[in-house]
Amino acid sequence: MPSPIDRVANAKSAYEQAESALASARDDYYQSIDAAVNAGVSKMELHRRTGLSRAMLYRIINRSDQSSQGDA
Repeated sequence: MPSPIDRVANAKSAYEQAESALASARDDYYQSIDAAVNAGVSKMELHRRTGLSRAMLYRIINRSDQSSQGDA
């Protein structure tokens, strides 16, 4: 049986891996929303299909607009 400190270390490692996977999945999701907007899908259609609030969609889209302006 692992010691309590080993269990803590293992739990921390598992948590960090899950956090990293979640960040990657979130980035992929945001990029797919950006691609849909760039392809001409309306924000209302995205709202209807994703269930995200329009305010959240605007934040995602504005985040990507600001980051691309910073790259220029």
